[in-house]
Amino acid sequence: MNFWKERDKIVLMLTGWLPKWVKPNYVTAFRLVLILPLIWLLIENYYIWAVLLALFAYFTDMVDGALARSRKQISNFGKLADPVADKAVYFLIFLFIAWGNIDPRIIFFMIVFEMALVLALPIFWLVSKIAKISIKETGANVVGKFKTPVQVAGVVILAFSLKFGWPVYAAEWVLWLGVAFAAVNLFVQIINPNNFAPKK
Repeated sequence: MNFWKERDKIVLMLTGWLPKWVKPNYVTAFRLVLILPLIWLLIENYYIWAVLLALFAYFTDMVDGALARSRKQISNFGKLADPVADKAVYFLIFLFIAWGNIDPRIIFFMIVFEMALVLALPIFWLVSKIAKISIKETGANVVGKFKTPVQVAGVVILAFSLKFGWPVYAAEWVLWLGVAFAAVNLFVQIINPNNFAPKK
């Protein structure tokens, strides 16, 4: 059984009421708009509401991907905007909630590994132009697919820990796991031999 295909089926079943004119890019754009109320909630220290909104945004990430694959509406805008929206939502809530409340090394390494992957994309593009090679679209790997829910879980546990005065050890353990996933994902993406192919 393919877990990701089964997940898409469940998401599509839950969103079957969406009209046909709602395209995946609309859902992605909507997630970008959600950043504005998310910022307000974080500034006002409504961390639990911010977490709930972020979880809803995470669900829309699954929705636009499932719609794009099932309707064959994968676009260049979606390829660019989707990861931007994901990282913007995650890092906003992560930095607001984690700053000063957890081991600063977690914040440092999370930023380093995630931003290194973001910066690797334009570097790959520049290398492809200079070396006259094309970049294959390999999509997200298994590590990358598990990385996001682990990181989100860490933030959720941290938010509730701070809200109810619980120790943050459990949140830190999960977030360290998220750091490990980010590091492995970066390594896998960079060394993937399928990233480049000679231009024909």
